[in-house]
Amino acid sequence: MSSPASDSGSANTYVVAASSLGVGASLFFKATNANTGASTLTTGATGTRSIVRTTGASLSAGDITAGAVVQVVYDGTRFVLLKRPFNDRVVVVDSN
Repeated sequence: MSSPASDSGSANTYVVAASSLGVGASLFFKATNANTGASTLTTGATGTRSIVRTTGASLSAGDITAGAVVQVVYDGTRFVLLKRPFNDRVVVVDSN
């Protein structure tokens, strides 16, 4: 994987320099800010588009955390969030 693109936007309005992005293409970017609700991503290739969950639902607060590298896929009309930050998962291991 190449280095993630840098985000120059603000919370809920991410901006990434990408001049070429086809339908089905993945984009990795390092979020500068956490999201607090429904969010958009703007690129030179797509303009401003919504970021949604794989279910098509809008993002909820905390789906993107500040400093995290996230993966989205452009479906031709919006960006689908595929890779949520690893540090948002807690696994409890219990032993007997």
